[in-house]
Amino acid sequence: MTSYDADNLDFKSLDKELKTAVELDEKYWRENDAKFRAVRQKVASYEEFRDIVEASHLKPLGKEDKIQEKFKQPWNTIATSCNSQQAATTCEKTETQVPIKIPKTSHEFVREWCRHKNSKQSQYEMLMLITTEQLAVQFKTEIPNGLLGEILCVLEEYYSKENYLAIIEILDILSQSSRFSLCLQFMNANELKECHNLFKKLSSDISQKDDIESKERFQVLKKKYSIDE
Repeated sequence: MTSYDADNLDFKSLDKELKTAVELDEKYWRENDAKFRAVRQKVASYEEFRDIVEASHLKPLGKEDKIQEKFKQPWNTIATSCNSQQAATTCEKTETQVPIKIPKTSHEFVREWCRHKNSKQSQYEMLMLITTEQLAVQFKTEIPNGLLGEILCVLEEYYSKENYLAIIEILDILSQSSRFSLCLQFMNANELKECHNLFKKLSSDISQKDDIESKERFQVLKKKYSIDE
């Protein structure tokens, strides 16, 4: 039996990972509430919907609250920019080294997806590793806020004709979510463009196959995703 030495455990790292997971979970539910609030308000455009969701973390100031510090212009903007770029690069390198964990629930999926936000390839690999049964359970009720467009963009960017059947399965599962139409409606212009590009790639590969069943499923999916010829 393997024995673990408590002295060798990195408790700070574990505590940081736990706090990050809690923050991501809180962010998901906060933005999810904002999404449905925007729908109830019948916002006129996607931009207005997006602004409501992005501002979901803001809270009004109370009477006792005071703004103690004024905005300060950094004296060395070049150094500040370099430091920011260096931090972003370090973050990206760290993110790509994070091992992929197979999520079992929609909450875990969102957490894992966010953990790999700086590595689209890792997100793609995660989609390929999850079984269709697991994915169907996780997205049965709804697709978490903003995730549909992100998934489609990742599938398009790392598309491989060897995985075309798996991609069709994923698209089919997403389309069966109870709030799929709403998620599709609020995709931005770039996400819609990538969605069309993804279907073009699928169409090119499927047309060369003798798989009649897949061709029929693909035609149904084109209608669900509002893909015009």
